[in-house]
Amino acid sequence: MSLTSRRLFLLAVSLLPLTAAATTPYVPPALEEWREWVLHGQEWRQCPQRFDGGSSGPGDRLCVWPGTLELDVTAEGARFEQSWEVFGKDTQVPLPGSQGLWPEAVTVDGAAALVLAAGNRPVLELAPGRHVLRGVIRWEERPGFLTIPGLTGLIELEVDGQRIERPALNGERLFLGERRSAAVARDELRTEVYRLLSDDIPARLTTRIRLDVSGSVREALFGPLLPEGYVPTSLAGPLPARFEPDGRLRVQIRPGRWQLTLAARAPGSVDSLALPVGGENLPETEILSYEAIERLRVTAAEGLTPVDPERADVPQEWWELPAFSVAGGDVLRIAERSRGMTAVDNE
Repeated sequence: MSLTSRRLFLLAVSLLPLTAAATTPYVPPALEEWREWVLHGQEWRQCPQRFDGGSSGPGDRLCVWPGTLELDVTAEGARFEQSWEVFGKDTQVPLPGSQGLWPEAVTVDGAAALVLAAGNRPVLELAPGRHVLRGVIRWEERPGFLTIPGLTGLIELEVDGQRIERPALNGERLFLGERRSAAVARDELRTEVYRLLSDDIPARLTTRIRLDVSGSVREALFGPLLPEGYVPTSLAGPLPARFEPDGRLRVQIRPGRWQLTLAARAPGSVDSLALPVGGENLPETEILSYEAIERLRVTAAEGLTPVDPERADVPQEWWELPAFSVAGGDVLRIAERSRGMTAVDNE
């Protein structure tokens, strides 16, 4: 294969739409036998895109996805179990523990595994696929905190036979006790969605998802979030999140108030917008703001019920823009008045 062909192959891979799950890029039959050679050193392109990054380099991809970390803590030590999903190529994943609290008797899918050290932290090297890790950490005196993998969002903690309903986590340090509270909160989730449609070429759709979470740490699915044909370009927020192939967003949520910001683009310019309102864990109504860009064309938004942006609690940076209430089945129509900036006669 020539250098030019190899570059074209990599360009085709890099332009794949953002998805949550790793997908195998299409390769023409004539190039199939060159797949492994072309992707050598580029295996990261088969990994899902990070929820808080771009798409141009290995650091923008999430090649491992953690499952729930289960910890059974006693006076003598802790037993742990956690599943990990690995994409792309062999990848190191972190284990609970640290220098002085090193994991022992570690197994991967039931087979003994070699624990490596990376910056005084225990890690395992895993092949692509889904794996279940188990092990123990022993101590003479139970510590107040245990270091856990930073990517972990879901934790099931049991201390001396008692389940801890709301584990306290500070960065990567897990408090080995019960958080004091007057009562155990029920699992509840309240979601608010605010959108901004910018009449660019292609049109851009920004979605702000506000979450009010109580109860236990858990995974939740949201959506589908985007209209048909729209491609997500970035996702930012403090919670581990990834897109699923069906367009829903999988988030590892925990008690508190959180905000996620999703950016997406349309296939081109648009003259209407129908939002997928009321999907899984989404509200029955949303607020949509509209930004006309008059250097391209002069437009007006029509067909929806207007609302006061400040009273509707629209993000403050959108207050100067018209805002509308959107329910299932509603369609925003964009009426074009003229092309480009309207000339002004100063005479």
